[in-house]
Amino acid sequence: MSLTKKIIFSIFIVIVALRLSSINTIQAAECNCITNKKIAIIAPVQHQAIDDIIGGMKAQLKENNSERIVVFNAMGDPNNISASITQAINNDDYGVLMPIGTVATHLALNSTSSKPIIGLGVDISEAQRQILIKEGHVNFTNVQDAIPVKNILSLIEKLGKKNILLVYSNDARIHEAVVEIGNVAKDYDIKIKKFNIINPSDIYGIKTAIEGADCVLVLKDNVVVSMINVLVVVAHEHSLPVITADEGSVISGADIAIGVKESDVGSSGADILNEMISGKKIVDIPVRPLLDIGIFYKINNSNPLDRQQVADVAKVLNYNVSLVE
Repeated sequence: MSLTKKIIFSIFIVIVALRLSSINTIQAAECNCITNKKIAIIAPVQHQAIDDIIGGMKAQLKENNSERIVVFNAMGDPNNISASITQAINNDDYGVLMPIGTVATHLALNSTSSKPIIGLGVDISEAQRQILIKEGHVNFTNVQDAIPVKNILSLIEKLGKKNILLVYSNDARIHEAVVEIGNVAKDYDIKIKKFNIINPSDIYGIKTAIEGADCVLVLKDNVVVSMINVLVVVAHEHSLPVITADEGSVISGADIAIGVKESDVGSSGADILNEMISGKKIVDIPVRPLLDIGIFYKINNSNPLDRQQVADVAKVLNYNVSLVE
C-alpha cells in the first residue's frame, strides 16, 4: 500500500471512529437506562424552597421510585456542586441527575453529554433547549420556573415602593438578572441600590446599606435565600418588607413573594422522570414551564406590609394570594 493510500485509509478510520462515538453518545442519552438505578438530586444549598422541591418530587414519583433518591447537598459551595455532579456521573449506580437551579444545571451540562439530566427550577426555555440539543446536549430537559422581571417590579410598584435594596450573591447567573432588573426598573420609576454578598458574613453589612431604602428585594438566589432569617431581622428593624421570588423564602421568614409553588417544581420534574421510566427518550420531552404565578404573604405581627393592601394589589394584578404561617 502506498503512503498516500495509507494516509487516506487512516483518515477514514478516524472519521468512522468519531461517527461511532457520536452515535454511542446519543444512544446512551436516549436509552432507558434509569430503571432501578439511583436518582441523584444536586442541591446547591439547604433551605425551605429546596426541601419543598424535593418533597414535591417524592410525592409525585410512581411506585417506590422515591426510595432511589439520593440528595447531594453542596452547602452553598460551588466546588461541592461540581464534586457532587462528578461523583454521580462517574458512578454507574446513578441513572439520572436532577440538579436544582440554573447554575447547578449548567455545571452538569458541561460535565456530561450522556447521562440524563433533568434540571429543576431552571431558567432555560424550550427554544434555548433546542439550541443546546443542536450543540450535542441530547441528554437534557428541565422544569422552568423563571419569574419575569416586569412581574416583580409591577408588584413592588403597586405596593408603593420606589427605593429597592437589591441583595444578591456573587454568581454569574444572578448578576445577569441584576443587570436586567436594573435596566427595567427605570420604566417603573424605581431606584435600585445593589448590595453584593461575596462571603456569608457580608450579610451583616446590610445594616449600613439599608439606609434610604423602602424595601429589600431578593431574586431566586439560593445563597441569599439560605440566609433570609438574618436579612428579615435587619429589615424589620427599619420597618422594611423583604420581597422575594419564591414561596420557600416566605415560609422561612420573608414577608411576601411572587412566584410558583416550589412543590410544583418537584412534581413536574417527577412527571418527566416517570415518562422516562416508562420508556420515553429525554430528548423528546420538552421543557415544562410553570405558569401558575401567585403571591405568597407571611402572616405574622412583624410583617410591615398590610394584608388588605396586598389583597387589593393582587386583585389588580390578577394574582391569587396564598397565606403562609
